[in-house]
Amino acid sequence: MAKDEPLTKTVETCIQRFGKQFSRWSDNRVWYEYDAQFRLLSHLCSSLDPSSPKQAAMVHAEIPARNGQRYDIAVYDKETAQRIVDRHFANPEWADIMREKERVAVVVEVALAWVEGEPKTRMSHHSIYYAYRTRIRAAMRRLVDNAEDGQLKRGTTHYVVICCITRQYKRTRKYADYELVEKAREWVKKELRRNCANKPIFVRVYWASDHPDDSPDWI
Repeated sequence: MAKDEPLTKTVETCIQRFGKQFSRWSDNRVWYEYDAQFRLLSHLCSSLDPSSPKQAAMVHAEIPARNGQRYDIAVYDKETAQRIVDRHFANPEWADIMREKERVAVVVEVALAWVEGEPKTRMSHHSIYYAYRTRIRAAMRRLVDNAEDGQLKRGTTHYVVICCITRQYKRTRKYADYELVEKAREWVKKELRRNCANKPIFVRVYWASDHPDDSPDWI
């Protein structure tokens, strides 16, 4: 068993739990990307953070990445989290030192998707709205970039969670055609292969949509 496997298993369980909730109650739970990040963060904190306030929390949001961007959610192992508090907080430049010296055990990026279009109409080969495609692609590349910089350990597994909205805003809201949802999921698969194959880390993508015929699952 790989050293990081118990941690990744817990992270995956939390992702799946969150994905099922989004699938059932997306409108009531997630309005913006930050909502999705916060609700998944809550699952991870309740499962991973120590109960004692004397111990450093393992799960944190908006952690600086070495390429100048930020991770949506970063999970440190227990020893690293405690070392950051004990050693680096004594220096006013602790954030820079932490970014350069300490590895993140697991990163989770969260992105929304929006499937638009009508069945039986002419449309492009994309069914996910452009701005959302851009953010999904950026999340994948952020993981790969920082793996190559060494902030993420070679051979570890990290995640992109996609929350896809399929109900269209019209006079009365209705679901997008399921064929378009399938097309959107296939596009994500292609982007995963294009951006993350044969890299120092493994990237797994979890897809959850609010379409009643689409079950949340790993891509």
